[in-house]
Amino acid sequence: MNFYIYRDDVGEYRWRMQAASSEIVAVSGPGYHSNGECRSAIERIRSRAAAAGIIDETATPQRWTGGE
Repeated sequence: MNFYIYRDDVGEYRWRMQAASSEIVAVSGPGYHSNGECRSAIERIRSRAAAAGIIDETATPQRWTGGE
């Protein structure tokens, strides 16, 4: 799994996370003004993802597992 940084049609930096199968599994929401801002966003995701919980909005009542 890798993050790819690219520039969009208006010149902003964006990222996408791509699986080894080439499937895109996540994309940046906002565009970033610089490559460094985009890289910082990726690093925040990488450092916090392991602690992320799962909130199942399909469960009644909603169930939370893991994370902070």
